[in-house]
Amino acid sequence: SMLFAGFGLLSVVVASLVSQFIFRYMSYKSFYTRDIIMLLDNNEVTKNDIKRIFFILLHNAKKMGIISVLASAVGYASTLVIGKYMHLSDVGSYGLMVQLTGIVMGLASIHFTSIIPKLANLMVKKDSVGLKFQFGLSMFSFVLISLLGFGGVILAPMIFDTFNFKTQLPNYSILILY
Repeated sequence: SMLFAGFGLLSVVVASLVSQFIFRYMSYKSFYTRDIIMLLDNNEVTKNDIKRIFFILLHNAKKMGIISVLASAVGYASTLVIGKYMHLSDVGSYGLMVQLTGIVMGLASIHFTSIIPKLANLMVKKDSVGLKFQFGLSMFSFVLISLLGFGGVILAPMIFDTFNFKTQLPNYSILILY
């Protein structure tokens, strides 16, 4: 609705921000069930348990944090650099393309990300059949959602023309190449 109101790129940024809260809420509703609540209530955790788990998680969280920051910097650095060499409209067009493809990739990877604990459990149980099935299913959903999403991104310029949006995506050859 913000796009229709003429907010342009701000609409994409706000949608990206709001989507994180929606994802968090949906995850909470899906995974925090009555059975999990009862299991957690009946489980006693000591301070030493918390401290031990905290340091285990901290070790990996630091690595993942650094990787996330660097990946974002690399992914969006080009948007900042091209501003020196191209017109503002071209930078906006490129930035919109990067945002839309990022959204598609984020949506496509949700299934895999959500089953990582299940995959780890299957690996511990040495259930190679279940592991292959779950991994294959997640890759199938990744490819399917990616193809549908990128098909939508390819069709987006026609939608933008229909509603006379100020910011346009790059031409089809650049869009397909990206």
